[in-house]
Amino acid sequence: MLLGCERQDVLGRILELNHSARYHNLLNAVELANLVEELLKAAAHDQDGSASLDNDRRL
Repeated sequence: MLLGCERQDVLGRILELNHSARYHNLLNAVELANLVEELLKAAAHDQDGSASLDNDRRL
């Protein structure tokens, strides 16, 4: 759900989840937004034909 939405919508979606009965304000929205941003950047990096994480480890 979070990885499929636009970057500018990530924090808002996390806040929506955080207010739901399931999470009851237990989520760290800022930390989650940062982690999602890192994952989106890594996915974009892999899609553009750049080195994968495995290749980066060899350097």
